[in-house]
This record gives sequence, structure tokens and C-alpha cells, in this order.
Amino acid sequence: MNQAFKIVEVGTRRYKVRTSLSGLEDTLPRSSIKPTVRQQMTVPQQLHKFLTGSLISRIEEETKARIKSPRGESIELEGSMSEVTAATKRIQKIVDDNMQSIPYTHFISLPIGDSD
Repeated sequence: MNQAFKIVEVGTRRYKVRTSLSGLEDTLPRSSIKPTVRQQMTVPQQLHKFLTGSLISRIEEETKARIKSPRGESIELEGSMSEVTAATKRIQKIVDDNMQSIPYTHFISLPIGDSD
């Protein structure tokens, strides 16, 4: 088994460090290395109650994307492009389905005048 080594100096000592495993690079599929994408998604604070911990865990498990929900209106998604896209679609569907449930925060009163 051919192994490549590199000499690394730390202080006054020298160490031999293996730099590659012979033949291992060729056996790993290139598709297993996925670039990581980070995306933020805005969800109204009133709808965060529909994104419970168990639901977020299930979405993470099914899409393999990591979802962070810090305080505020943004949700952070991290993973490969396909994972983030799938998680975004799932969360957007939940937001769209529950958008009618947001309580009104302001009311407008307009006088109705009858000229007759």
C-alpha cells in the first residue's frame, strides 16, 4: 500500500503525517461531496407556533436539511441545494396553509356617508 507522507515541524520536533490514503480517493464517489448552501427564509412571528419542534425535526429528517429558528422572523436553512429547496417548499406550504389563522392587529374604521 503506497502512502504519501509529509514532514511537519512543530517547534523543534518533526512529525511524519500521512497526506493521502493510497487508492481511497478513487473509491469515494464524487457525488458524495455536496456543497453546503445557507438560506434565510422569512416567516411571520405569529406563524412560528405552527412550526413546532417535532414538525421541524420531521422536516429535517425527511429533507436532511438543518433548520435553525432563532428569535425573530427569519428561519435559517442549511444543507445541499436540493435539501434546502425541499425544506423551503415544506415550510412555505405550512405558512401558506396557516396564513388565514393570523389574528388581525389593526382595524380601520371608515365613516360611511349617504348623500341621499
